[in-house]
Amino acid sequence: MCPQWATNGECSKNPDWMKANCAKSCNSCGGGGGRGDCTDSQQMCLVWAKNGECQKNKDWMSANCKKSCNTCTNGGSETTMSPPVSPSASVSTSRPSTLSPVTPPPAPCIDKDSRCPQWAQSGECAKNPVWMKANCQKSCRTCNGGGGGGTTGGGGSGGEGTTGGGVSGFAKQALQRHNYYRKIHNAPMMSLDSAMTRSAAAYAYKFASYGTIVHSSWQERGGDGENLAIVCGDDQSATAAVEMWYKEVCMYNFNYGGMSGATGHFTQLVWKESTLLGIGNAPGQYTGWPCTYWVARYREHGNMSGQFQKMVDRGSFKKYSYSLHSTNSSGKKCTGP
Repeated sequence: MCPQWATNGECSKNPDWMKANCAKSCNSCGGGGGRGDCTDSQQMCLVWAKNGECQKNKDWMSANCKKSCNTCTNGGSETTMSPPVSPSASVSTSRPSTLSPVTPPPAPCIDKDSRCPQWAQSGECAKNPVWMKANCQKSCRTCNGGGGGGTTGGGGSGGEGTTGGGVSGFAKQALQRHNYYRKIHNAPMMSLDSAMTRSAAAYAYKFASYGTIVHSSWQERGGDGENLAIVCGDDQSATAAVEMWYKEVCMYNFNYGGMSGATGHFTQLVWKESTLLGIGNAPGQYTGWPCTYWVARYREHGNMSGQFQKMVDRGSFKKYSYSLHSTNSSGKKCTGP
């Protein structure tokens, strides 16, 4: 059928497929030495080649992934694929109107992030299906077009960051770290609020989709206070997120007080009237790196003008004996004025 397709103009309409399969009819054998057009026609060729598809699916890969399979030749090489049915004159796809019976190899079933199993167990496959399906196929069991979430944890986005009813590990960790620092500054202990946690978790996914710091609207969070963090690196835990906020203490002037963009996370964290906490997170990427997006909500909200000296207490804090504790910054000292 190649001569007929060539006569119908398919050599110019669908050059990649026709050159690979109808080189003679398209006069594209290129026997003049060299490797000719030694390219891959599919973006995933290199990945497929690394996963052995050059041998498993030799015919299709030789035609479409020449570079990755190292099958380029001096002249046009014939393939053993069955040809498609005759194309119609209106075809404008990248191949003649129907595909070859040999289908492309599936993308490898892998997780792109080492934390995928943990996220899947925490119910992220159902809570954040688009991102998880793209990045955690193996853990979510969504390879080869298979439907369903494939999660091993509880369903839904339960209260207090739950997976089946209990308080999640990260929520407990965040609460404990908040209260550890609040105790230093003579602030009452906080407790987790399930509705606030659900709200924080919902915004975490939206936040992650933005890929940058964007606070929710005052109405969206119901007037609650809000701290945000994008945590990357080896330690993306709740402890690391809370410490990112708290370390602003190094810049805070307890004698003067007042609101500052450099210390607002810290002052909200230890604000005495803020006794309810909601905490949520979501996986995402930041400048191409896998990170965790953290959202904390506080009630009553802090950082009220004229209230700082009353609501933010120095307590037992001593700047030059304080050091950071998370894996990302363990042992570092306060360096503020």
